[in-house]
Amino acid sequence: MLFAALVLFHRGAVKPKSLAKVFAWSVVGGVLGVLGWAVGPGHQDNSRFFALYFVWQTGMAACIGFMLSKEFATTEASAEQSPTHEIERHLFGSALHVICAIFFLGVLCFLGWQYSRVVRGHLAFKQRQQAYRTYVAEAPSAENLPSISSLQ
Repeated sequence: MLFAALVLFHRGAVKPKSLAKVFAWSVVGGVLGVLGWAVGPGHQDNSRFFALYFVWQTGMAACIGFMLSKEFATTEASAEQSPTHEIERHLFGSALHVICAIFFLGVLCFLGWQYSRVVRGHLAFKQRQQAYRTYVAEAPSAENLPSISSLQ
């Protein structure tokens, strides 16, 4: 994912030094994945996945931002600053902000939808559990029943 972000948003040839940075940030992403799984509450897989989504996705968004900001700073420092280059950079930056806003709004909507599904499922489980407890409590006693005998 980090390599895809670098290729999509980097404005020059991808250098081996950049690939080393991608690998280092990927290790950070792996640590975030383990941390997100460990932070998840309880033994229910859904709640662990929600914590994993939250920790890993937020952390990886920050990793992509840090990685690309350093790459853009390196590229811009070495690039020639011409008026045409400034106009291209301004137009690219504006379009990039819109695309990023739409993307992260989509991610936020997806996470909200997932969270609502998890909460609704948890509430439905609690209701079924309570209904079962009520059913068991109201069931007639099995004690002092007449013995079963054959009809012969």
